[in-house]
Amino acid sequence: GFDLYGGAWVSSRVGSGKTDCAYLCIKHAHAPKPFGRGIKKSLLLVPARGFRKLQDIDRPKMRRIYGIDVPTHYLAGLSPQKRLRLAKSGLPGLYCSTHSLLQSKQAMEELRAIAPELVVVDEAHAFCNASTNSATKRRFFKAIDEFPVDLRRREYPNA
Repeated sequence: GFDLYGGAWVSSRVGSGKTDCAYLCIKHAHAPKPFGRGIKKSLLLVPARGFRKLQDIDRPKMRRIYGIDVPTHYLAGLSPQKRLRLAKSGLPGLYCSTHSLLQSKQAMEELRAIAPELVVVDEAHAFCNASTNSATKRRFFKAIDEFPVDLRRREYPNA
């Protein structure tokens, strides 16, 4: 479904490999054409409670097991000024942050500066819960509207 529709919604039980699936989509998206999409920048958003695991365990594991060598830039934990500077750097690769990135008033400026061609959101259902901060929820859906998947831009001979 990822290639055919320009994205995927993966819903499965805990421990079933959603993280591996997400990283394989990221690897494929960054791989040069015709083997992948040849994108330059992607964004991975995870819940705050999972960021340390992403940084210390998941990311190194994915590099070791699947050979995912996409340069990784961590936004979480940086000051707003440093986050914006990194977002505006133009560096290719995977930008990683937490859902709380969207609580920042400069969130949309950071997202526009990164201009991700792929966005992976772990536990995206959290943005639909009533308990989710309404400003965060608004920014999440605004970002989805602003960075739509354009299926017409696909260049896949077999799609």
